[in-house]
Amino acid sequence: MNPLIDGCPGTVEIGGQPVPIRTDFRVWIMLEQLALDSTVQPPQRAPLMLNLCYPTIPQDFDAAMRAILWFYFCGRDLEDAKQRAHGGKQQKIYDYDCDAGLIIAAFWHDYQMDLTQANLHWWVYKSLFDGLSADNQFCKVLSYRTMDTSKLKGKSRALYDRLKKQYALPVPHEEREKLDAVAKYLTNTYEGR
Repeated sequence: MNPLIDGCPGTVEIGGQPVPIRTDFRVWIMLEQLALDSTVQPPQRAPLMLNLCYPTIPQDFDAAMRAILWFYFCGRDLEDAKQRAHGGKQQKIYDYDCDAGLIIAAFWHDYQMDLTQANLHWWVYKSLFDGLSADNQFCKVLSYRTMDTSKLKGKSRALYDRLKKQYALPVPHEEREKLDAVAKYLTNTYEGR
């Protein structure tokens, strides 16, 4: 499906029939957040996703979930979409909660569009999001987060290491607890020698 020619879909195909699906970009941002939310157990996620994405939940659970993936990845093949989204790597480089202000500012900077007032189809939003210019602060922050500073020297390395740390995404609560426990263990072990 080519949105330039065919437009953006308002339905997905399940069992050979068109089924209405919610298209607003906010719904799909919430879906992404839900998928990454470690406080929600995997068995609870699927029903929440179905309720979020469909005005009326389809009977065929597996087909409905596949259709959600198809829609989320803007009609692309799942493997192709993963490659494009992550360059073959699974690294989270932005967070809609932490980066909301930067994303709003980036859309204003590049498109003079107020996302808080916008009515956008998910596929249009994703095209605009993926097309954000390197000139806005959000994209600069993403470059700091992903920069490999190991080959830099001296002041350049110190500067980019500082920026990388300054703009790093917060460590999830569970990971922070694990890191604190390891640090406490190592500290106690070292001090107890």
